[in-house]
Amino acid sequence: RQLVVSLLADRFSGLGLILRSALFVVTLRLVYGDLSYSIPEEMKRDYVIGNVSAEKGNRFSIEEAHDADIGQNAVQRYSLHKNDNFILAVDSNRVELVLQNKLDREKQREMNLLLTALDGGSPQRSGTVVIHVTVLDANDNAPVFSQAVYKASLPENCPLDTTVIKVSATDADEGVNGDVTYQFGHVSDNDINVFSIDSKTGEIKVTGVIDYEEISFFEMRVKAKDGLGLTSYAKLLIDVTDVNDNTPFIYLKSLSNPIPENLQAGTEVGIINVQDRDSEYNGQVRCSIQQGVPFKLVPSIKNYYSLVTAGQLDRELVSDYNITITATDEGSPPLSSSKSVQLSVADINDNPPVFEEQSYSAYLSENNKPGSTLCSWCSLTTFNTRHIYLMEK
Repeated sequence: RQLVVSLLADRFSGLGLILRSALFVVTLRLVYGDLSYSIPEEMKRDYVIGNVSAEKGNRFSIEEAHDADIGQNAVQRYSLHKNDNFILAVDSNRVELVLQNKLDREKQREMNLLLTALDGGSPQRSGTVVIHVTVLDANDNAPVFSQAVYKASLPENCPLDTTVIKVSATDADEGVNGDVTYQFGHVSDNDINVFSIDSKTGEIKVTGVIDYEEISFFEMRVKAKDGLGLTSYAKLLIDVTDVNDNTPFIYLKSLSNPIPENLQAGTEVGIINVQDRDSEYNGQVRCSIQQGVPFKLVPSIKNYYSLVTAGQLDRELVSDYNITITATDEGSPPLSSSKSVQLSVADINDNPPVFEEQSYSAYLSENNKPGSTLCSWCSLTTFNTRHIYLMEK
């Protein structure tokens, strides 16, 4: 940046402005007065001062006005019209403008200062110069986000390149000082692999897989930086909403197998646990088994069911059961899974032996040898295969 001082004059005996430290362009317009000599030649040019600042208290020297008169009729004092930024400091050796309040281009870009030189003659004569000040921009403003906190919500498993939100920041400075770029603040490796931010537009997009069951909430910082490095931050909060993408799991916690056939109805033979990784309605599960079997499921504590007998078992009728347990969640559409359980019925001695015939007749010839077969029979009861036969006289 440069400070340009333009001194323009016509017939007025010169007031010149020499700025030693400033951050503005100053143009002097000399208004004709009764101090009648022309401006010295060395002041009829532009002054360029670079790399300066305009802080409160900075002083800017002004060449004294020249009057061809002498003594009391020469220049005796100076007057600066009241303004918000500068005051006049005059001593026997120099005239200076003193910056009273720091300049802010974003509030006031230009201003005019009216400086008057007065002689001591009678009648009193004066000359006036208009100092036009153009304040140059300094990188004194950091970017400002439109919101301190940005909030967004998106479903899990959303497609790549989905736009999450667009952040925006403005900078009151101009040129490169006001050029804003965006990037994430410090983020974890997981976050940086899931989201990206466009450095120019501030648009944030999905670049990785989002799984509600793994991470349901993201909190990140977004940084806005201007061309010369001033930064500001905003917070970004992203809620991930659940999608019904997980089928229920069925766990067989315990099972009595085989089970005796003489169990009473309502006897617990197994414990079932069901789980669903989804949340809310998507994670609520109901369990059922097929009809036509002498068993039922009875809800126990949360997500637990008892498998109990629902009727009399009879091994002589059915010795094995293949029970299908189905778990279905409350999502939309609902998802379900099934698990098969094999149950065998153990025999108990609940049936007496039965002969095929009520009576048996045998004929034998005399003189048979001991151990000869007289007759044979069998029992219809073969469930317990070991029988003991006794003969009574």
